[in-house]
Amino acid sequence: MKDKAFRDLLNLYLDGELSAKEESRLAEFIASDAEYRAEFMEACR
Repeated sequence: MKDKAFRDLLNLYLDGELSAKEESRLAEFIASDAEYRAEFMEACR
């Protein structure tokens, strides 16, 4: 479930559609897990 939530937030981020609350949640995922951080960095390339 966490993976789906992260990927949903990541897709919203990439589409420029995150709310402030969602952006905060995405930041929590990225800060707390190296794999999420790496996936985020790769997606932003």
